[in-house]
Amino acid sequence: TLSSNRIMSLLPGSNGELWIGTQEGGLNIRDKNGKFTTYDETSPIKFPGKTIWCMQADAQGNKWLGTREKGLIKFDRDSGVLEMYGNTSSGKNLPSNNIRAMAFENDKTLWIATQDDGIARLDLESKKVTTYSADSIQKNGLSSNHIKSLYYDPKGVLWIGTYGAGICALELSSGQFYHYNEEDGLANNVIYGILPDSENNLWLSSNKGITKFS
Repeated sequence: TLSSNRIMSLLPGSNGELWIGTQEGGLNIRDKNGKFTTYDETSPIKFPGKTIWCMQADAQGNKWLGTREKGLIKFDRDSGVLEMYGNTSSGKNLPSNNIRAMAFENDKTLWIATQDDGIARLDLESKKVTTYSADSIQKNGLSSNHIKSLYYDPKGVLWIGTYGAGICALELSSGQFYHYNEEDGLANNVIYGILPDSENNLWLSSNKGITKFS
């Protein structure tokens, strides 16, 4: 059975598996026969995080899990924790251990959104982390450090949904940020989700319905 009824994230696995990220119940994996296995701090194969906000698979099928309290974790159901990145003294630091969203730019680059400390770019080969945060002096940077969602557009733009400052577009070729909020027609400045369609529109979910953004 599930270790928690509060489900924060889902990710399809191999062979009919479903990875289930819970709030306060760690990781559950449901196999194709409906059997659940729980991974937490007390299980035989330990998973250190209690709450999993987001999950992504890379091109090789590795699973990356963003937790509320233990940062970013690369996890294998048989081997356990393969890599961890967080706000620690390990040298592979992220700006926060509270990871709200992720988006792959390519096989070698993962973008990471934090709850209160902006975004980070992780080079999966060199393990180098580059951080971006809102700065009152740098007006053309990130509009808020409170991030709820990410979407990478293959055209070379990272879309960043904030909590209270609308949506930002980071043009990766130039490093330039562009800001859009209620004054530009958004229904609300809180952006929980960003979903593209086949006509190059973005659909944004918020506290006041949805916005079609072109």
